[in-house]
Amino acid sequence: MICSDMNGLAEMIRQSSHRIYCVPLGKADESIIEPLVRRTHGKIVRPANFDKLIYQFEGELLATKLRPYFSNFRHVEPDMVMAAVQSFDLSLRGVDLEDLVEYIHNPPPQKEDDSDDEDVWEDVSDDEDVREDDSDDKDDNDDYIETGINMPPIGTRVRRGPDWQSNFDEQDSRGPGTVVSHDRRGFISIIWDNGHQCQYPYGIQGRFAVIVVDEPRILQRDQLIEVGCLVKRGNNWRDNDNDGGPENIGVVFRVHSDATVSVRWPTGQRRRYKYGKQGYFEVELCDPLDENVQLRILSGNTGRVHTRGNQTPS
Repeated sequence: MICSDMNGLAEMIRQSSHRIYCVPLGKADESIIEPLVRRTHGKIVRPANFDKLIYQFEGELLATKLRPYFSNFRHVEPDMVMAAVQSFDLSLRGVDLEDLVEYIHNPPPQKEDDSDDEDVWEDVSDDEDVREDDSDDKDDNDDYIETGINMPPIGTRVRRGPDWQSNFDEQDSRGPGTVVSHDRRGFISIIWDNGHQCQYPYGIQGRFAVIVVDEPRILQRDQLIEVGCLVKRGNNWRDNDNDGGPENIGVVFRVHSDATVSVRWPTGQRRRYKYGKQGYFEVELCDPLDENVQLRILSGNTGRVHTRGNQTPS
């Protein structure tokens, strides 16, 4: 009876594109959990190797990036994988090479019916949380709104401005950041590239604590995607023309813990997409230093505006 129930549970989990990893302790009966592990493409991990699970997510993302470059990914060897990592200037980020090879050989199961995924693209411009069960999605609804044309749109890059106050101290680490929200009092919310999020006056009584700059978000070697990154349609795009068209470039304004990102398109639409979730990349990064990308930004493709606060920082 137990085995029958486990087989049914295994099939349900497999269809939801999740893996099961088991760390048996004591005299655990592995025959009971084995169907779950096998049918979901998971693994039984010995307690001595538990630390490898820490890098599981990083390894899966890296494998997803590398897998398309091998004509037969199920038979790649470690030296081939290492050559690809070096060729594309990637970093293992703590992932063991042998584990990475296994991740490439063993992609996550895909859903047989993708209809359940439609809410991933849900328009977030109505300020409703897309995933109620995500711990990082229980923010106040006013955290991600746009109030008017006189404010720099979500996704705009900024630096400290002429009216930066002494009490703001070094919140920005004297670096750039990204607008992620407005409020109706005339404040804008910024996530700085150092990770801090704060609010600042923008136009209140003529005060501009920040200024708009044409300064792209540059990722560090250990970063996959961050707020302020430019993106376009990816290989797994399935959101019709809600981006405004295939040539449009959007800006990431939120990175979720479930391997999805929220993007603002130049049309003003704000949508949520998979970026590594279940092996899907519905959007992909744009090179901010690419000439064509820069031309699109200058033409206003990303929806940025030039306002009173758009000055050259001193």
